[in-house]
Amino acid sequence: MARKHINARQRPKIATSPKASQLLVGFDPITKLPAKIIFIKKGTSAKSYLCPYCNQTISPGEFHLVVVPKGQKDLRRHWHIPCYKRIS
Repeated sequence: MARKHINARQRPKIATSPKASQLLVGFDPITKLPAKIIFIKKGTSAKSYLCPYCNQTISPGEFHLVVVPKGQKDLRRHWHIPCYKRIS
């Protein structure tokens, strides 16, 4: 599947260490839908997740993102921050 180009104004700005549960609006790189981007602070998650970009585990307690497509809460995905930056 070809990637859809998203210009710089449409891309969310991602800080390297934002405050806990900071919320941004951007796009889900997989569904191409508008999405909420939620930062999960270090030490708050209790289970592991699989990053859809690198297929590596996001360990419990690791700082990461949750991307929730608008109106599609069941399609939420947990991402490593560098992986999300690469694909978005």
